[in-house]
Amino acid sequence: MSDFDHLRISLSDINLATSYFSPESVISVGRYEKVYKAEMHTYNKKYSVSLKRFDQSISSEWFVETIKNFSRFLHPNINSLLGFCDEGDEKILFFEHPEYGSLQNYVDNTRLTWTARLKVCIDVSYGIHYLHSFSDLEQRVTHSIIKSSSILLDSNLMAKIDAEYSNIDVPFEAESDYSDPSRDEIMVSDIYSFGIILFEVLCGRLAFDAEYDTNSQDLIQLAKKNYKDGKLEEIIDPFLRNQMATESLSTFSEIAYQCCNDDPKQRPTMDYIKMQLVESLKVQWAFEQNSSAAFGIVTRDSVGLLRYVIGNRCCAVSPLHAEIIALSLIIFRHIPPWSLAALVEDIRI
Repeated sequence: MSDFDHLRISLSDINLATSYFSPESVISVGRYEKVYKAEMHTYNKKYSVSLKRFDQSISSEWFVETIKNFSRFLHPNINSLLGFCDEGDEKILFFEHPEYGSLQNYVDNTRLTWTARLKVCIDVSYGIHYLHSFSDLEQRVTHSIIKSSSILLDSNLMAKIDAEYSNIDVPFEAESDYSDPSRDEIMVSDIYSFGIILFEVLCGRLAFDAEYDTNSQDLIQLAKKNYKDGKLEEIIDPFLRNQMATESLSTFSEIAYQCCNDDPKQRPTMDYIKMQLVESLKVQWAFEQNSSAAFGIVTRDSVGLLRYVIGNRCCAVSPLHAEIIALSLIIFRHIPPWSLAALVEDIRI
């Protein structure tokens, strides 16, 4: 375990952060663990964290292997392991606890505009693609975590797949509202689960909702039927539909439907999914740009991103160029900062 000493946190620090594992700090209880919320300092930064404290039935071998697996995940769209504690009989893992919690809590929330939802989906697609690059861990890590409850949103509404909820000890046969009925190879099944998330984001409701009548409780079956019948708009939240460019909706709904194809061989690759989601966002942004230019306004999303540009480059831009910079920031968020700086320089006033 010496290779992971940089991740080791003392039990005394954890005791202070949780008031000695006070019941008031507990945020959830699982079959083998309790999860506590706390504030901790690590890497010279203060984090809001969730501490997963396992009981004695968990083997030391499993715990060490879990640390090895999770410590490999280093990506902006993965909520990676921050540290662990193995003092005495303790087996504790801790992860960042992003400010806004899970996407599940915002699917039907008007805080998430259509543009914001597109960005969240692009983030998740990058995260899934990254997880799939660990071919030796696919079966053990990615299955069962592609669901809206395991997609976390930080203060900037950037989405992160939560490694904390990786069910690495759950067999492939485990069922959930996001399970692939074909039970196919894991990466293909993850694409099916992601398709369900896309329909949740699009329609503004969860995969299963008992508040609806019996024929409408299962979102994926309802969405697929309505898509084939050309009636998908009937189940989209009007708040969201009124914001959408028609072509953005068309591109997004088509890729969501393809992800949930009953035939696993007909499902798209993650590379193609990412490309189509980006295309949907580009079309949406062009639509908003035209709308805002017509009325002489700058959209709320572009204002927030423009502040980032101004704060980091101190350049003056016109409202129209602000839209261009904002779009570039969204689409190319994953390119190196120096590339973005060059892009900003090109459109500087």
